[in-house]
Amino acid sequence: MKLQSIIRNTLFACAVTVLCAAPSWAVPVHLVVQNGGFPGFNATFLHNNYLAGGSAFTGFKPLNGILTADLDTSLGFKLSNIMGVMTGPNGTVTITNGMIDTNPGPNPSGFFDYQITDPGNALAGLALNGTLTFLKSQNANKLNGSFLQLWGGDLQHYDKGMDFRANLQPVPEPSTMILLGSGLVGLVGWRYRKAQA
Repeated sequence: MKLQSIIRNTLFACAVTVLCAAPSWAVPVHLVVQNGGFPGFNATFLHNNYLAGGSAFTGFKPLNGILTADLDTSLGFKLSNIMGVMTGPNGTVTITNGMIDTNPGPNPSGFFDYQITDPGNALAGLALNGTLTFLKSQNANKLNGSFLQLWGGDLQHYDKGMDFRANLQPVPEPSTMILLGSGLVGLVGWRYRKAQA
């Protein structure tokens, strides 16, 4: 009987913890890189100016792909651990790490660490790795629960920039679902036992 009481109390504590803490957890999302139909952002691509208004590099417009990230909505919107590969007609851009945050708002800021594969030699003489910086002062930059839109440039090498647009899609996380499910089962079991007593 004592063991049942310990199990019941443990499951109840897990349920309460899961239900109270879940809203502030960072949840995994996919950033599905989109092209076309967005004001000022008709494609995701690399261009030849770290400031706005550059021309696209041949082979790097449009870029398509799916990046992974963790989304935290406890204080505005924050994307962390951004990683993945975007493929162009003749080249790829790999994001090795990144973070975008709206706090303090309203415009998001942050960075993408990148590595470029350039088999067509469109970026001859330019850096093939570095950091793209997205500044809060850019009014075009937007992040909410459904999409991310960015303009930024490489402020280390001053040789390239990026227009970026992606839709956010949630990714079911099995371990979270199992934890939530076990917590709910414990809560139901506790209520049932209490009703039987």
